[in-house]
Amino acid sequence: MIGFSLALVGLAIAVSQMFLTKPAVRKLGERGAATVGLIAATAGFAAYAFTSSGVVALLLIVCIAGQALIQPSLMAIMSRRVTERTQGETQGIAAMSTGFAAMLAPLVFNKPMAWFTSDSAPFYFPGAAFAVATCFGIAAIITLRTMPRAAAYRPFHVEPETTD
Repeated sequence: MIGFSLALVGLAIAVSQMFLTKPAVRKLGERGAATVGLIAATAGFAAYAFTSSGVVALLLIVCIAGQALIQPSLMAIMSRRVTERTQGETQGIAAMSTGFAAMLAPLVFNKPMAWFTSDSAPFYFPGAAFAVATCFGIAAIITLRTMPRAAAYRPFHVEPETTD
């Protein structure tokens, strides 16, 4: 069942990215679409933290699929904030950040889950990792919403290289 549910999450996110991202960005703009995606993901994480039903967990995949709006919207926002010459660096840093987060995630999320499911925990809470993810989601929403708009931001100017 775990493999099936993970495959279903991947499929839901892929379908959302194919059919939801463009209309959402067109209607809400990139910042709005990223915000909706973060809210959907954060709400899904909060619900996962407290659900004990497998059926409810499967139904929450619809909510989690909204996170498909985040990555493309953020990449578009970032690409507008840099010069043409630094686009590759920006994309590279974004990819590196994703990889770094994937390495850190087990360190951040496994400890709370292990502790709150152990005999020494003050109470049994197997959704602790999702509660931590909810906190990160809230922080991301606040960061995105307080970030200056692109018009108020001037990209760092890079002088063209000269070959002597």
